[in-house]
Amino acid sequence: MLATLAAVCLSSVPFAVLAEEQRENYRCLKIEYTVSDSDPVRAYLLVPDAALQGGKCPAVLCFHEHAGLFYAGKEKLVRSMEGESQAVRSSADAWVRQAYDGVYFGDKLASLGYVVIAPDMYYWGERCPDRKKGLKEDKAKLVESQKSVYDSLMAQPRSENWAEKTLGEDLYAAQLLASLDFVDKSSIGVFGFSMGAHRAWMLAASSPLVKTGVSLCWMSLKSYCVTPPKQAYYPIMIPRLREQYDFPDVAIALRSRPFCFINATEDEFFPCEAARKAFAIMQDYYSEVGAQGKLVTEFFEGTHSCPLPVQERIISFFADNL
Repeated sequence: MLATLAAVCLSSVPFAVLAEEQRENYRCLKIEYTVSDSDPVRAYLLVPDAALQGGKCPAVLCFHEHAGLFYAGKEKLVRSMEGESQAVRSSADAWVRQAYDGVYFGDKLASLGYVVIAPDMYYWGERCPDRKKGLKEDKAKLVESQKSVYDSLMAQPRSENWAEKTLGEDLYAAQLLASLDFVDKSSIGVFGFSMGAHRAWMLAASSPLVKTGVSLCWMSLKSYCVTPPKQAYYPIMIPRLREQYDFPDVAIALRSRPFCFINATEDEFFPCEAARKAFAIMQDYYSEVGAQGKLVTEFFEGTHSCPLPVQERIISFFADNL
């Protein structure tokens, strides 16, 4: 079957299919690809049956959140394949119950006919150092090591910024999706929750392949960020970018495209007041070019999460814009 799928998944962007399994009305593939000379990226690629039968499908890049859970990366969005370790499955299941009302959102999108790719970010999932070594996940140690990881990447001969490394990998994932014969290249979107939301709008601002997207629970202003940065900020920190731009300035690059930003009224990480001010700035940017209505900024009653009503709102937005 892997040979058949490899033939169907013809792509000008290199990747390898490592494993696959049939789900309700789509197939789940574990794939691997290498960006530049960095370590290999593992991702889940979900392909609706209609795509494998010759159809063209819209596609969504799904970026996982931080959550302080490192064993699970892509597994926070896509149900682990059979044979995955119980430790990974348990970690992901517990998080999905807490944050997504028990729904694996990548699987949900695939069941609705979207091609989905969900890659592991560096330091998460199959790129987590504890998981690669077969060790029990030491969450406290991994959390406290994030600045060290940031510093070690910067100290390499090529001086690699962690967030820029991630953006390069996310650009590759977008190119991979666009190169697949069964993907409608004019209908590629992006979704992310929390840290994944930051990745989502960074990718959309950097790639014309992304037509639209939804960023959930990550928008603020620099003035609301603590100094020195918390450990969890190091994976997304780009100092030279933040010296010139504030977070809502991303709308300058997005304002020709429909995009949706959603924050929670009781978000413990991104205060409602900061998000509201940022949203107003972003709406002004869209108004400057006569793009009123293309930017959706809204709040839901709740905490830092992706509950069922928010999932339905996201699905509705993609249905209207992809």
